[in-house]
Amino acid sequence: MKLSADTWRARWNSETAFYSYRWLAWVLAGVSLTLPGRAAASLPRDAGVLLLLGVITVAATATAPRYVRLARRWPLLMLLDIIVGLVMVWMSGGDPLPFLPYALGSLVLPALLGGWGGAIIASTGFVGLDLLGALLNSSGEAMSLPLLVLRAVVPVAFASCWIAVGRLLIGREQPDTSADIRQAVANSTPPTPEGSVSNAVVRLNTFADVDHVGVGAQQRATARLEPTPRSDTARHAIFDPAPVESLSFCSMIDQLAINFGHQNSVEMRVTTVGVVRPLTNIQHRMLLRVAQDSLLNISQHARAHSVLITLTFEPCSVSLSVQDDGVGLLDGTYERPGMHALRALRYRLSELEGHLAVFEQESGGVTVRATLPME
Repeated sequence: MKLSADTWRARWNSETAFYSYRWLAWVLAGVSLTLPGRAAASLPRDAGVLLLLGVITVAATATAPRYVRLARRWPLLMLLDIIVGLVMVWMSGGDPLPFLPYALGSLVLPALLGGWGGAIIASTGFVGLDLLGALLNSSGEAMSLPLLVLRAVVPVAFASCWIAVGRLLIGREQPDTSADIRQAVANSTPPTPEGSVSNAVVRLNTFADVDHVGVGAQQRATARLEPTPRSDTARHAIFDPAPVESLSFCSMIDQLAINFGHQNSVEMRVTTVGVVRPLTNIQHRMLLRVAQDSLLNISQHARAHSVLITLTFEPCSVSLSVQDDGVGLLDGTYERPGMHALRALRYRLSELEGHLAVFEQESGGVTVRATLPME
């Protein structure tokens, strides 16, 4: 079955890229040990290093979600990963094969999480440590110029390639993406007059809604929506909006945001990016449930002051993200006892070839992003 680019985006993220490349490099390292011309004397040593890397890769696969979260919070942690990879190269004699491709895997996360800045810093550090190790392992023998150039250029090119891979297959998952959207909305929001309702909802459409104007018509408009009367409970405000049949999906999200903001005294912003297209019933229900459960978690745990809901229409996908400025994930994960709703949503989305991402922002708060492919 042919997979679309959006399906790959739904199935791939920084965590899967982190360990998938390592398994590929580990297999290639094992294959290179069987190539003709390999010194028989070094085979036991390299086989031992390969076995050790297999254990490390199993551990990396099992702990990938937690490690990626820690790497976002403490980027210097990725330097340890670079050092471990290069130690494996030095243990095998310092030659590019079989283990330099595996060591390059330590540059995947810096490129995906840090963009060009992270890729340049990490690859520069990688080259410096690699050349230092090669010098110490050379026993006085000068490294040939072509090999020196190869060891200096390949890490930079490798990290650059992963930036492109991240944009094509994984999408922009860096923590500053939602912050950029938040800033754009804040800049376009007119100041609130003194004494007015502080939790009014502001919607910013970067493209026109097809429910109101022709498809493809471009506009930038902001509108302030008046809050509805206060509900009895937060759960009622979240899970009992107007009937689905009477409203478009964008209108449903607007009404949901209004009810939630009024009930919880939270400033709500709603953003639509792209040309709005009709959703199927299952897509409508699925994304609405993501918004509802995300807001319920915010109400119960986040202690947030503002919430940004972003609905993004791309050529092959639709995504909905809910970002708050609250206390974040208290224990670093949403997959803990008692947090059943988001786990259930993740399974439901995967059944529809979708993807659920939950991550913390550097500035605080949590973003929940659900992505579904569109026909």
